[in-house]
Amino acid sequence: MMRSHVRAVIPVLLTAALAARLGAADETTALPATACASLQGMTIPASAIGLETSGADVQTAVMVAASATGNTNGEFCKVTGVVKPKNPSSPSLEFEVNLPASWNRRAVQMGGGGYNGSLVTGLTGFTLQPATEDNPLIVEPSVPSSSLASRDQ
Repeated sequence: MMRSHVRAVIPVLLTAALAARLGAADETTALPATACASLQGMTIPASAIGLETSGADVQTAVMVAASATGNTNGEFCKVTGVVKPKNPSSPSLEFEVNLPASWNRRAVQMGGGGYNGSLVTGLTGFTLQPATEDNPLIVEPSVPSSSLASRDQ
């Protein structure tokens, strides 16, 4: 149970940290490569997570080009790291957060419900997603996020 709560907290903390570094935004927020790189080495104190951990560390933060082999999601910042357990003899919890280079100010969090033990990156279809459905994280740049609000209802 704690692992799924930690999975929910880390993306929120990274997004908040990045938003603070980028400042206010309009409907989309650009993510410069320098902002992505600045996340590498970031430490998140246990007090910020709010659960019994020893904190978290961002191990890598690199931009993935839209033209990278096999990348159908556009340019993004791939952030990986670990949440350290309270008990040092327990294994660390690994995480990956993929932050789009042009963020539409929307987020999705996956975990639990059959996803425990697997790393859901959002870069491919989901386990039970029909093959005929597009990746729900891909939004065409020509579609303003405000026009997608009706889909959320």
